[in-house]
Amino acid sequence: MLDQVLDLFSIKPDFDLQIIRPRQTLAQITARAMTGLHSVFSEIKPDFVVVQGDTSTTFLGA
Repeated sequence: MLDQVLDLFSIKPDFDLQIIRPRQTLAQITARAMTGLHSVFSEIKPDFVVVQGDTSTTFLGA
């Protein structure tokens, strides 16, 4: 679903965390997102982060 939206609006993300796997649990998604976001934030050291959404991945980004 995300890929279709990115294509529709010609959006090219700077990072792709590759979180989604077949038959994974919410705990696995959360762990991958936390690890991936930590790596990205450590690399780019942002002054602020804007988070939008209503899922565990949004919680982790906040």
